Amino acid sequence: MWKVIPRFLILFANLSSSQDSARPYPIPDSYLSTTSILDHSSYVKEFDEIEWYLDNIPFIDVPDKAIQDVYYYRTSVIKRHLKFSQEGHGWLFTEFIHPVAWASKLQTIPDSAAHQILEGRWLRDPRYTKDVISLYTRAGVEAISGISYTHYIHRAIYEHAQATGDSSFLTAQLQGMIKTFNLWNVTIDPTTGLYHRTPLSDAQEYSLPGWITGGPNGGPVEDWFNPANEFTTIWLGPETYRPNFNAYMVAGARAISEVAQLAGEASLAQEWNVTASDLYSKMLSMLWNDDLQFWIDVVQGTNLQAIGRQLIGYFPYRLEVGTYENFVKGLEAGLTDSEFLTKFGPTTLEQTNQYYTALKNTTYCCVSNGRSSN
Repeated sequence: MWKVIPRFLILFANLSSSQDSARPYPIPDSYLSTTSILDHSSYVKEFDEIEWYLDNIPFIDVPDKAIQDVYYYRTSVIKRHLKFSQEGHGWLFTEFIHPVAWASKLQTIPDSAAHQILEGRWLRDPRYTKDVISLYTRAGVEAISGISYTHYIHRAIYEHAQATGDSSFLTAQLQGMIKTFNLWNVTIDPTTGLYHRTPLSDAQEYSLPGWITGGPNGGPVEDWFNPANEFTTIWLGPETYRPNFNAYMVAGARAISEVAQLAGEASLAQEWNVTASDLYSKMLSMLWNDDLQFWIDVVQGTNLQAIGRQLIGYFPYRLEVGTYENFVKGLEAGLTDSEFLTKFGPTTLEQTNQYYTALKNTTYCCVSNGRSSN
């Protein structure tokens, strides 16, 4: 359902009228509410270019200092990854501070772009997130660079507009959202109708499907790079029907349906609603494990199930996929100290699984069968 998150829930920094008039996009009056309750400068005095923060971020003051410190640290991370690319493309967010070979066009990377859109939607200058969205829906990052990492950008675009209230910009993205969604059709299995991807292309290196197919005995971390342990197979993982990836696509189809409805295209909205419902039913039939009461991976082209609770099993719930009471109870069952919970956050694989490790490999690469501090 379309809704606008009330902007008065957050205390915004002051902007002068001269700054406002120089902006390329008009800013709604509701963005410009000001407050003199907080001393904004005191929260960002240790950051470089504090004027950027004063101009852009919502300011908060909460009783828990750790939460408050993390909040302002996150705003500094967003700023460090904000780059101006070139005229015609504008602003973007990088995933890595330094360029990396596996990035897409202009060093944006799809697996992080959705998160960055959602973080950036609270910034007062709308150029930052709008340019990123347009980079995908109009400039064709994936059309040019090719599809790479899985993502939930379509849902992020919709949630962005829920916060900003800019429905005109949202509906203008409709055709671009459809085109970028359809780029992923090459990953649909014609037999099951499910999307498949290797765990590595899902930003989930060393995850459970790789261990099940490439490392039957797991083994100590020190031996992971021994050729006898089929390192590449474990690291990459097999082509897999993944619950999070398929949930991204369900949520993306639903988002397109909602945008089409807003644009007054009722038949198109119905078409995409059917697409979402059909995919969801296929997920239920193959990826929901009744014994575990949890979403699981299944290796593509087989009935080989990756038996075990992985953190990605919670992702569908985040995207409002599988939110009936019986699903929620199954997900709740994993939230114990012996399964996912630790002092520093949830682990990426339940701790009782034979392939779980609390150790790092020798390259300190991502380990999606281990502790939370990956």
